[in-house]
Amino acid sequence: MKYLRKFLFPIGFLYGLITSLRNLTYQWRFLKVHRVSVPVISVGNISVGGTGKTPMAEYLISKLEEMGSHPAYLSRGYGRSTRGFLWVDPRAKRGISFGDEAFQVASKFPHLPVAVCENRVEGVRQMLLERPRSFDVLVLDDAFQHLRIHRDLNLVMIDFNRPPWRDLMLPAGDLREPLSGLKRTDFYVFTKFNDLRHAIELASRFTSGTPSAFFELQLHCPVPFFKGEAPEAPSSIYAFSGLGNNQFFFSQLKRLYQTEIHSFAFPDHHLYQSSDLQKIADHVQRHPENSTNFGDALILTSEKDYYRLRGQTWLRAFEELPLFYLPARMVPLDGETALEEHLTRVVNRNQMINKKPNYGETD
Repeated sequence: MKYLRKFLFPIGFLYGLITSLRNLTYQWRFLKVHRVSVPVISVGNISVGGTGKTPMAEYLISKLEEMGSHPAYLSRGYGRSTRGFLWVDPRAKRGISFGDEAFQVASKFPHLPVAVCENRVEGVRQMLLERPRSFDVLVLDDAFQHLRIHRDLNLVMIDFNRPPWRDLMLPAGDLREPLSGLKRTDFYVFTKFNDLRHAIELASRFTSGTPSAFFELQLHCPVPFFKGEAPEAPSSIYAFSGLGNNQFFFSQLKRLYQTEIHSFAFPDHHLYQSSDLQKIADHVQRHPENSTNFGDALILTSEKDYYRLRGQTWLRAFEELPLFYLPARMVPLDGETALEEHLTRVVNRNQMINKKPNYGETD
């Protein structure tokens, strides 16, 4: 791996140079940055892989509603089978048309406008054109590098398991752009740390005065895919996921259940086939204690994977499996007040500027 990274480093350097030049074309206004008539909050990161962006977007949606706002959600719909602008229907049997993140958000907030579009500017235009009075603030998921649209709050997620200050540019590492791009950050959210005090101390050296908060991604009680209750003391646990950071999910399960986890890792946004679940079922039944009706075994996956699997026609063939998913939500441990203050400024800006809403672009 060390020698491979050394070989890929020049490619990463070139990619970083190109990305920096692209960023400058927007900074110097050679390329237009579009403003829209509602405030825009971006949740993104500087690295590839899972940092908890979608759970954080869900937290922001809930917080904005508590503050009396009417938020909407837009993502590109990564991994979907469609293209262009599309409203997400939470009643749909399958989420493949929308992408797992957007389908998850729409299912949790069925009363909110949720849409997908690769072109975020066009996506916002369509949302404002078709449902202009249904929302007054927009949450953009995974949009830190999408510079064509102006945002009123640029929130960046940092995974302490894979800190960007120790990383390299793609393809040698996981950085999407050079660290200089973080100058666009208005607020940092740190996740996946073991010691809060140490994380706060270390982060203070990195943020250079930019405000930050520290959140924990908490897993909750298992929910069945089909029916039944999860055993309180499972004899064995089999976990599978297709996330940006599968190992973190498996380590969470190990801490939660204090037992060995038989894990099956798939690529991020993996489109599951029946053969994937059959492989797991066969592995479970090979153990003597599970040979009859799976014993007290427990098969677990993430909430994100559940929404990718939900509605697959072949899934019914596995309804006898002890198949459960674990809902997850972001819980603030430090810095919540500072984040709420920033959200309040965004909301107040909208109330002051848009007393008479001008739907569409403002410049």
